[in-house]
Amino acid sequence: MQPQRFLRVLTTAVTIILLSLTIVSTVWGAEYKVIYRFRDAAPSSRMLVFDADGNPYGTTSWGGDLGCGTVFKLSLNPDGTWTKSVLYSFACGSDGMNPDGAIVFDKAGNIYGTTAWGGGTGCDGGCGTVFQLAPNPNGTWTENVLYRFAGGRDGVEPVEVTIDDAGNLYGTTYFGGGGSCVASPYGGCGTVFELTPNPDGSWTYKVLRRFNVDNYEYVNGVYPWSGLIFDATGNLYGVTMNGGTGGPGCDRWFGCGAVYKLTPKPDGSWSESVLYSFQAGPDGLGPRSDLIFDAAGNLYGTTASGGIGHCEYADTWPGCGTVFMLTPKPDGTWVEKKLHVFKGKDGGWPVAGMSFDLAGNLYGTTQWGGAYESGVVFKLTPQPDGGWMFSKTRVFKQGQHPSAGLVMDAAGNLYGTTISGGKGYGVVFRITP
Repeated sequence: MQPQRFLRVLTTAVTIILLSLTIVSTVWGAEYKVIYRFRDAAPSSRMLVFDADGNPYGTTSWGGDLGCGTVFKLSLNPDGTWTKSVLYSFACGSDGMNPDGAIVFDKAGNIYGTTAWGGGTGCDGGCGTVFQLAPNPNGTWTENVLYRFAGGRDGVEPVEVTIDDAGNLYGTTYFGGGGSCVASPYGGCGTVFELTPNPDGSWTYKVLRRFNVDNYEYVNGVYPWSGLIFDATGNLYGVTMNGGTGGPGCDRWFGCGAVYKLTPKPDGSWSESVLYSFQAGPDGLGPRSDLIFDAAGNLYGTTASGGIGHCEYADTWPGCGTVFMLTPKPDGTWVEKKLHVFKGKDGGWPVAGMSFDLAGNLYGTTQWGGAYESGVVFKLTPQPDGGWMFSKTRVFKQGQHPSAGLVMDAAGNLYGTTISGGKGYGVVFRITP
């Protein structure tokens, strides 16, 4: 039996207070166009990635030759249409299955990614893999598995990887790592790991951080369901869905989520610090998205729920989610600011990361909410007074649900995906501002 994903629902009580930040809401006019419709399987919930020639790449968690997922590429045809080619179809075995994270390129054009399951070790078929796809001269690609998770202290269900300038890979696992954990049969509430290439072509795996609830360690976060990003000095940043030092309403879930930082030490180990713990109030709860930096070093992200109000599609969840900014202070602490609190009709459940354009505007998606409760595409524009103007350009009709963030090409067009609709299993769409 294939592993089933665990229900990741954060339920808590929240005290509603007035929102201090005023947000102006407008309609943002832009051209929306579907460039590809999926017929066999929906795209994964992570952003598309462009190669050097401007072709978008992504993954499907299912589908392919044996139904266990694919890595695909879209190519623009002379007549303006797009063609999808499958670079690799997973075989449900030692090569992995269910790739759900974003992929990354190295300088040589190799692709790296993760499969949530498979690999053949533990977890009823495998606890996930980190893989490489290497291009061949004839246009085909060869898959190499860099690491197979065993389901113990090394982690279970890898999320995605990022790459540094030296070619080292860094990532997170949602489960595993050892120790106690709520609702996890694998032991442990996730890990942060590193994979380092060796001269002989092998890779060395190392756990940088293990999350669990033993000895109140949950205050540092549990369940890291986002990827990682670097700052200019080599520190890593990410979010955990639970954990942190949230208020009383967060106790039953061992916290409402946290933003954390990992700092490399001279001896090769890493130290963790929590930059912010969500309180399940207007600030939100349950962050799941990748973070993003601006040029000034501020961090931006979303929370899947929390905020103010009630969501039609999530009766047991307080609030429809938020967009937040964290600003560093000279003393090393960080200050949180709400940029937008979703109320349902303007969007809800923002689970994806966001993107900046060259003018400093933020773009993102919500998987639910809007006039049809099927998601929206939104834009946040910074204002001279320090506030942000919220606008939406696309309200999806029933059966759409954009769960991935938007990625911008060299011409300023935005690309994203939906996980359903389009007379099939979702679409790739383009928005021209």
